[in-house]
Amino acid sequence: MKTLTKLVAAGWFVSSLAYGSIALSQTADRSDRAFGRGNFVAVDGRNSVLTSPDGAVWTRHETGAAFGLYAVAFGNGLFVAVGNEGAVMTSRDGFRWAQQNSDTDERLRGVAWGNGRFAAVGHAGTIVTSKDGTHWTRQYAETQDRLQSISFGNGFFVAIGSRGEVVTSTAGRFWRKQNAAAADALVKASRAHGLFAAAN
Repeated sequence: MKTLTKLVAAGWFVSSLAYGSIALSQTADRSDRAFGRGNFVAVDGRNSVLTSPDGAVWTRHETGAAFGLYAVAFGNGLFVAVGNEGAVMTSRDGFRWAQQNSDTDERLRGVAWGNGRFAAVGHAGTIVTSKDGTHWTRQYAETQDRLQSISFGNGFFVAIGSRGEVVTSTAGRFWRKQNAAAADALVKASRAHGLFAAAN
């Protein structure tokens, strides 16, 4: 069992509950997935991706990435996968991928789409943003924590670090540290029913 920490957007109240792990066929525990254009796309730390039309049967595809991919998001008709050494890969269909310059060589661990742009986060407080998935800009965050995950909901991005630090932004350009009172390392962030959730 893992611990699910719910960060309620209004006031950053933190509570915890237990939940069971959800296994993704053929992927490791560090898998991430996104849905778009009628297909699921998943990454699992390798330099390839998995696709599925139904979430049950998965097919692996090479991306041409030189490094492992750890997070994926879909927005504006585009999949974006990010990973080690600043790797950013983009695809319109989830099958054919192109490498992009992320403006960083830090390890990226999360990516999300919101307010008309992608935001990716990673080690050493790294945050990079892009409106089109191709041109990326480094942003300043009030933390040097290893940012492990990012989500978008209720009009703003929430990025969560390995030491429990939380930074937020509306447009992805200006980021502020929040007091999240989370003691454990927070690895995954997702939005459900108006809540931001992070699990370690």
